[in-house]
Formats: sequence, C-alpha cells, structure tokens
Amino acid sequence: SGQGAAKGYLADRFRDLGQGLAGMLAGLGGAAADTVVVALGEFGRTARENAFGGTDNGLGGTMLVLGGPVAGGRVLGPWPGLADHRLAGGRDVAAATDWREAVAAIAVAHLGLPERKIPDIFPGLAAGQMLDGLVG
Repeated sequence: SGQGAAKGYLADRFRDLGQGLAGMLAGLGGAAADTVVVALGEFGRTARENAFGGTDNGLGGTMLVLGGPVAGGRVLGPWPGLADHRLAGGRDVAAATDWREAVAAIAVAHLGLPERKIPDIFPGLAAGQMLDGLVG
C-alpha cells in the first residue's frame, strides 16, 4: 500500500536498489568494465492500483541489465502497451519478453557460451533465441 511514485514503500525500495547497484559498480572499479549485472523479479506488478493504494503481483515486469559490456540507455524488447491486458479486469501488463532470452544473450556474447548450448541451459528456449543488441 502507498507505494508512491517518488516517495512511498516501493519507491524507497527502488531507491535502495539503485543506490546499491551504483555502489557495487563503483566498488568494482576497473572490473566494472567487464561485468554484467542482471536484476529481475520473479513477477511483475499490476498496472492498476488496488483498494489499498498499491499493486498486486502481476505478469509483465522489468529487468535491469547494467555494466560495461551492456549496450544500455534504452528499453529492449517489444512493448505491448497498457491496452493489451491479458487478464480479466485489465490489471496486468502483458509479458512480452522471456527473461531467458536476455540471460541467454549475455551467456553467449559475454561469457562465450556456444549458441547450440542454449537449449541445454534454458530448456524450452531454441538455439539462437536471444534478445539481440543487449551486450556489445
């Protein structure tokens, strides 16, 4: 409840996360240039407030990827918009990108995993099924 945009429970947690990630990268010094950090949640949040001024667990969420090798400063993947809700009541943002596509791209481009190994590491994901342009 009371999540807030700039101040509130969730806003405060996001600020803590941002400061922690920034501090971690600063603490890595020069090694940050060869480090990729992925921060993701196991679920998204609903697009509409509940009766307590907060949101509930939902489908579509976000993933933050940062570090020297990341081609950042942008949003990758399709954006279905807020009008494409998949659950009754229009509460959920549609999940548009499988998180495994991003992690597979990092594993191949940054860690050197052969593309043919993607299905072994990420069952159900095809070889080469990756989020293009994530890591340079």
